[in-house]
Amino acid sequence: MKAVLSILLTLMLCFFSSRARAESVQDYEGRSDEWTGLSELVSLSESLGFEILLSPNLDFAALDNSDVLFFIYPQKEIEVVEVSRFVIDGGRVIIADDFGKSTQFLERLEIKRETPSNTFLPHNTFYLENKALPVFRPRGKHPLLTNVKSIVANYPSMIVNLGGPVVSYDEGPGFVYDMNLGMGKVVVIADGSIFINQMLGLRDNKIFAENALRYACESALETTQKCRIRVLTKSIEQTGHYRPQRDENSLEHFVFAFNQAIEEVPKNVNRDFLFFFSLLVVIGLIAYLVSLLPFVKTRNYSKYITDFSDTLPWPQSEFDWNISRFSETENLQSDVLPMAILKELFEEIFLKELGLWPSQSKDRPNISGMTREFSTRFLGGYSERSRAVVEKRLLELLSVFTKTPPRDRVFLENESEILKGDLEKYHGIAVEIITIMGHLDDYEQRKWGSS
Repeated sequence: MKAVLSILLTLMLCFFSSRARAESVQDYEGRSDEWTGLSELVSLSESLGFEILLSPNLDFAALDNSDVLFFIYPQKEIEVVEVSRFVIDGGRVIIADDFGKSTQFLERLEIKRETPSNTFLPHNTFYLENKALPVFRPRGKHPLLTNVKSIVANYPSMIVNLGGPVVSYDEGPGFVYDMNLGMGKVVVIADGSIFINQMLGLRDNKIFAENALRYACESALETTQKCRIRVLTKSIEQTGHYRPQRDENSLEHFVFAFNQAIEEVPKNVNRDFLFFFSLLVVIGLIAYLVSLLPFVKTRNYSKYITDFSDTLPWPQSEFDWNISRFSETENLQSDVLPMAILKELFEEIFLKELGLWPSQSKDRPNISGMTREFSTRFLGGYSERSRAVVEKRLLELLSVFTKTPPRDRVFLENESEILKGDLEKYHGIAVEIITIMGHLDDYEQRKWGSS
């Protein structure tokens, strides 16, 4: 009986792995219970408490940077500019695609996709000896690989990037990559069908799928209590423009709007006119520079200046280098560095009191959970109204700290601006919370020790 079942399973997988098979309407449908549907994946996501949105339309204007985009075998090219803006702003994306229309976006990530010839894959282990079903046995530590011993893919492609893959073939190319872009991440999997109902039950595919969902929702759960996943399959209609989650009066928002307007110009202006107009502008600019700047041979600098610059000491650490660059800046309107120092001092005292120090952000409860724990332990004697006020102030402080980089990375990762008034406000909240916890003296000692 077992032999018969094994033969039947092999025939089904062989049938699906044939690229000549006509695509069914039910393939990759979110609520379909067919073996090529995604109902098992949707049920898994909902069992984890994640909100699942299934729609053939994606309006970028309606996106929040806490959303997760999950592309599975897209049949229309992914909008490179809009999805890139979303990820750079902190969004998370999963792309599970073997031979669909993700090529242009993969190129944006500097990933090259290769199609195996004659079903040849550079691999040694296959499920039921079927050359279209490679079995991967990942090694190393990564959130995607927690409790995963083996994964079975179904006629995947091969992807290559200069960086190391999370999961790779036995002989080189990658199968899974975890890519950073701006403040966000993109997980790329070289197989869309690994998430269909039939494949999800093989080996540790379901565990891998759960890890991918949790990993994609990680940043969203740090700031909110809900993760919203948009599952996007086949021919998705993509409309609108993504708007970064920043202050509309900020310089970053102005630059974003200006760039968008520039990109719209070619759509509304005749291309020949635009070409000759641009050529005219360039010629005029050259003529202006020629009249403004005399062509005089430059003088050599004194050897003393060269020798002096060679003897200048280089900063000894990344943080010192950042400080030296910061001190040479004339316009010091931002207080991000003091805010990063305040975050460091506050978090050590606050998290240690809650029994969460030392730890990484991904291993802690979300900020709402930590606020409730603080309220339970320290605000028992407060009135209901006073407790609500303190909880609201603490939640606001923790939310700001989630967006504040560590102080040794301020100048490499920071895109925000903290004004002096904001710094004074959040410093007051931090002192209030630490005073309630009874650690004000400890805070003052640490503050002067870190100056």
